[in-house]
Amino acid sequence: MTEPVDWREGEPSLVRRWREALEGEGARDLLILVDGLGFDELERYRSHARFFRSHMNHLDRETTLAPATTTSVLASLFTGVAPLTHGILGYEGLTARGERVNNLQGEKGLDPRSWIRAGGYTELHERRVAHVGPARYRTSFLTGMLQPANRWEFFGYSSPGRRSDAVRKALDHVGQGGACYLHVPDIDKAGHRHGPGSTAWLDALENTDRFLGALMHSIPRDTRVSITADHGMVEADLNQIADLAHAPGVLSRCSAVAGEGRALMVRFEEADGCPPLEELRSWVGERGDVLDRERMLSSGLFGDPGTADRRVLAERLGDAFIFANGRHQFTHTGFIRATALEQRGVHGSLSSAEIAVPFLQFAV
Repeated sequence: MTEPVDWREGEPSLVRRWREALEGEGARDLLILVDGLGFDELERYRSHARFFRSHMNHLDRETTLAPATTTSVLASLFTGVAPLTHGILGYEGLTARGERVNNLQGEKGLDPRSWIRAGGYTELHERRVAHVGPARYRTSFLTGMLQPANRWEFFGYSSPGRRSDAVRKALDHVGQGGACYLHVPDIDKAGHRHGPGSTAWLDALENTDRFLGALMHSIPRDTRVSITADHGMVEADLNQIADLAHAPGVLSRCSAVAGEGRALMVRFEEADGCPPLEELRSWVGERGDVLDRERMLSSGLFGDPGTADRRVLAERLGDAFIFANGRHQFTHTGFIRATALEQRGVHGSLSSAEIAVPFLQFAV
């Protein structure tokens, strides 16, 4: 069992190690985020990962952040603060009016640098940083939140076969004292579409592992390499999706939802100021854990309320967060299309498979 991070205990280990690599002085740093690669799955299928096997003596088990989803985790890794401070509380967020904001794609007219409520490390330091990712990421809302335009240089690649060239160009650009961040999405994409452990997922693991091994032979000497992941994944059971639209009684007063099936934030109408939390807990039962606002703040999962952003507390929190257990998921088809829950691999909740991630660091 992997215990979730508690921000009240101080800077989480994963955040600290990423920060130290991003802020490092003297050496050239290459930071690699392998999207969707959980520690448990890597252990289970280590025979398919020769590169990782060759570094097992340096491979650590780290704990990612809650909710275990790319947007929230990357926001914390690049700002060093918790979701209650940077305001990215999941795959989707809620505005004060109950409108959903997709934290990957944003909304028309919404400035990504004003939506995220914290600045990044590279805004405070002179270090040159480059970002390598699929070319379409250059103008994404998430990139806009994380990347100060006057500090980062983006190096896009049009196909996986050109990824190594983009990394080498980026490392040359930042020079001896700079840092390069590489996002590798292949395993996450295969997991969502086909499920973790599927043939397609194993192909993606092998291809990513082979790419990393080859990349290490082509980057400049004296480069420090740090490799981790944002989250793991569990196999979805499409027969275990609970729909709030069909829940009984007062639960129909649900006025907004955001997030994703494994980590759903719920807001209720405030006609009497008493959201039906006991009814919600009864309906969810053993299928998940319901955190009301008090537990959201007191648990330390989302941050220390003493350092939280007041606008986040006032405008973006719901009345409850549902973290799914087992292979369950939660939704409300009055707000979210049913097709959004057709993925074969999912994440966001607090199981070991979702929050345990690898961390590997070595010098080339």
